[in-house]
Amino acid sequence: MSGWILSQGREAEQILGGPAPAGANSLALSGANAVFAAGQRLLISEADGAEPQWLGKITQVTDAAVTFSRPLKLAKSSGARLWRASAALELPATSVDCQRRIVDTGVATSRSAGGNWYALQIAQPVIELTLTLGEITQKLQNAVAAWIQTTTQWGLIPFTLIDPTGTLMMVVRAGAQPLKQEQPADDNAGDLTLTLTLAEEGSYQ
Repeated sequence: MSGWILSQGREAEQILGGPAPAGANSLALSGANAVFAAGQRLLISEADGAEPQWLGKITQVTDAAVTFSRPLKLAKSSGARLWRASAALELPATSVDCQRRIVDTGVATSRSAGGNWYALQIAQPVIELTLTLGEITQKLQNAVAAWIQTTTQWGLIPFTLIDPTGTLMMVVRAGAQPLKQEQPADDNAGDLTLTLTLAEEGSYQ
């Protein structure tokens, strides 16, 4: 199983000339080897950007097709958009613990002086994600911190979190300190915590 992925941006976007069935792990694409290469991370969506899907890494590319590691979950129509991530960082699957908590239910009520309700406002709940990367090397801690800083301006720019099942989550920083590093005593391994707000599930930024 692949690990968690931090991903942001898109480049080398291509348009499919025909439909693609669910379960496919190869797509016909004229001149594919001119824009894609093995090892790059690939995504796809409908022509209007709906239903983005994570296709994993490119395993093979020719002048007529591109093959990838994760089969299509949903069929795609002709005109679907295929692209690679501009910036991505993979985290080891075994070291990540993700916790969700609702920090705002999105429901607000107002009462009159007599105690009667006179207003009810319902909004999207605010969900906070806490990712703890346990016992990872100082080198990886620094790589994650550098990625968050340079690619997302410490989380001010939305980015996409992709879990090991391929679920896409558009996220932004939560609070003033989105990243907390625990300096290990032996400089070999320690914990790193990312605190993020879930902006939209099933979306790519």
